[in-house]
Amino acid sequence: MNKSICVFFLFILNFNFSQTINDQEHLFNGEIKLEKTVETISTLGDTDNGLFIEININNKNYKFLIDTGASVSVLNDQIFKDIDNPGKTIKVKDLLGNEEEKDLFYLDFKIGESQWSNFAFVKFDFSKFSKNECLKYDGIIGANVLKKLNWKFVKTENKLFFSKDPFTYESFNKPVLVQWAGNIPIVELKVNDHKFLALLDTGHFGGIIFPDYSYIKEFGFGAFYNLTKGKGDPISTVAGRQKLSLKKAQIENLSLGNYNFSGYEVTVAAMKFSNIGNKIILENGFIFNFLNSEIAFGISEQKSKYAILPKIKICKSETNKNQIELCFFWKESDNKNLKLGDQIIQIDSIATTNLNDTQYCSLLDYLRHKNSSKKVTFKRGSKEFDYILN
Repeated sequence: MNKSICVFFLFILNFNFSQTINDQEHLFNGEIKLEKTVETISTLGDTDNGLFIEININNKNYKFLIDTGASVSVLNDQIFKDIDNPGKTIKVKDLLGNEEEKDLFYLDFKIGESQWSNFAFVKFDFSKFSKNECLKYDGIIGANVLKKLNWKFVKTENKLFFSKDPFTYESFNKPVLVQWAGNIPIVELKVNDHKFLALLDTGHFGGIIFPDYSYIKEFGFGAFYNLTKGKGDPISTVAGRQKLSLKKAQIENLSLGNYNFSGYEVTVAAMKFSNIGNKIILENGFIFNFLNSEIAFGISEQKSKYAILPKIKICKSETNKNQIELCFFWKESDNKNLKLGDQIIQIDSIATTNLNDTQYCSLLDYLRHKNSSKKVTFKRGSKEFDYILN
């Protein structure tokens, strides 16, 4: 992914759920019948916006996101209105602490030629998220499905492999052990001698989120206080844009097993766990030998190109849906002239006023696939000024 797309996907948390112990038993009733020892399916599109595959439900194909950070799989309520007859209920909570009770639906489906039977799903309305972020998909394959097999993603081939047998680690880094928070995979990050847990989250469109309490414990409150702050609404979820206080830091001696993340820019936030997102997990491919509780990332000969966090985020205006505006920025010298709510009237030669939904998504697509710097023209009252986005 080039840096421009990160303007829009600075920090998106997809459906991360928690359950009580009594809920757990209802999530793992599913059965799998593989046609081959190792099954293969092509991923849909590139992985800049996540890892998507096609699944078949009732002889119809749908687009689903692979999300290890979702405890239970999810259906788009607007697509699957006809699926009814819920079973038990479950309490679900996102990383912002929003909790609600949801019905569980048990479905049969196919991935490639393999048959998956009696797996649990919940329903959510994706419409706000899809409209704001131009990511349209029909559901999420969560950890209650993924934990049942071993998985391997080869990025150069855009292929996802799955099997009951463990995958070998040839051409991959050494594996690290996985712990389980319920059915969510957790790994152990380390800074110097300080160890802490990190959620392995293919549904998080970003890099590493570092918990603020861990940063303060390791480096002190003074260092934490002096970090660059973010301002605005960095998060987009099914509930819309949401506020969260963010800081950013470069942390030396940050590692996961033999993976060295020293020098990466990480997001520091008030989270219980750290979070490793898909910009790291998907960059060089992965092996999730979940049945052995091990994972490994592909080998990279150069430092991740996702090491630098984006400078700003722009969104649809909440007061005028045909306009776009600045909704988040880092409070640093290059951004000292910016204010939240500044209207964006032009990006390069593209006028951005009076955009409908289709035009807005086309603008995002333009930004995703163009690597050069962007000239952004802002308007605040009667004043107009230019900003160079690298």
